Amino acid sequence: LQRTYFTSGPNAWRNCEKPFSILQKYCESTLKPFTLFEGKKENPDRIVIADREYTLAQFEEGTPPAGEVGPAHERLALHILHTFNLVPEHIETRSLYSPVQPDIEQGKIQLWVDIFSKEAGSPKPPVVIDERKPVKQELRVIIW
Repeated sequence: LQRTYFTSGPNAWRNCEKPFSILQKYCESTLKPFTLFEGKKENPDRIVIADREYTLAQFEEGTPPAGEVGPAHERLALHILHTFNLVPEHIETRSLYSPVQPDIEQGKIQLWVDIFSKEAGSPKPPVVIDERKPVKQELRVIIW
């Protein structure tokens, strides 16, 4: 499971199933009663599983940035899934070094591997990583 639910950008949700449907299937398989109470502006979404009630205020502080983050019930479902200690997203991080200065880290590279079942359908297309296009610039220096 990814740590965050985004609808766009390089960290967009990659699984073909959204967190809310994953949570529903998990509750069905573990025989836990599941209820969603959709909220209005002043009353946020609530999800009740067994005897425990969950709201976004328990997991997120303030208002999230508009646009990239997904709907409240999807974000809440993802936070709840993480409380069940399911398989977390594993990101491998390696340091990059230069032979010119071998003791100084020059950057980091991160990698993750997603494994999807064929029954769930095809996942979203991979993230395209192209090198940046060069931009012409002019540098002016004044020496007096």
